[in-house]
Amino acid sequence: MLESEVINAYLSLLTKNYAGKAYVIDSFQATNIWKGNGSSMKRLDPDEFDVMIGSINENHHWTLLVIYPKEWRILYINSFGESRSKLLQCEKAISKFMDTRGKVGKWKCSTVPHCFQQDGNSCGVFVCKFAEAILTGGSLQFASTADNIALLRQQIGLCLLQGSDDLSELCLTCGDQHSFTEDIEDCWIQCDCCSGWFHWECVNQPSLSEIFICHGCRF
Repeated sequence: MLESEVINAYLSLLTKNYAGKAYVIDSFQATNIWKGNGSSMKRLDPDEFDVMIGSINENHHWTLLVIYPKEWRILYINSFGESRSKLLQCEKAISKFMDTRGKVGKWKCSTVPHCFQQDGNSCGVFVCKFAEAILTGGSLQFASTADNIALLRQQIGLCLLQGSDDLSELCLTCGDQHSFTEDIEDCWIQCDCCSGWFHWECVNQPSLSEIFICHGCRF
């Protein structure tokens, strides 16, 4: 199952390229809203956004929440399917949350046709790809075989790597920055596989005269 950090990061990457104004609800906050405890979320005006999107975790299963504040409309998408009771729960939870933001009115929750999960651990992948389809106008119907899900996982990882900050001047163990203008031979070492730089002490002082392969590349 994908970690919340991966899903949040992927949704944030998607919203950067969204044509309108989008807001990512952190998965922790989205889950709190789902449970009726969203009052602690930071103050914001929902009408500033065309869409608000987040992932909900319930019983170790990820589902997608999409809110259109200006349309008083909610989409709830579950890769295992949506029951009437869950749609009503979503409608009630969002109405309660929006009341605390001064947006009191009649909300309508629905879902859209989509493909279904066939295994027990790819719900996070479905959330990411459903969100991508919603924000880009793509199809929510895609092959969900084991091979295709593995490929989607790789695509998600690649998109995150390509969209990440420049890490070339950071120690990939502790995250501290260094400058290549200094003499770093005695305190920095470069992985001969991925070319990443590390503090020599952070990687247990390997021999500088031998090939160095970092922990990430070894495993």
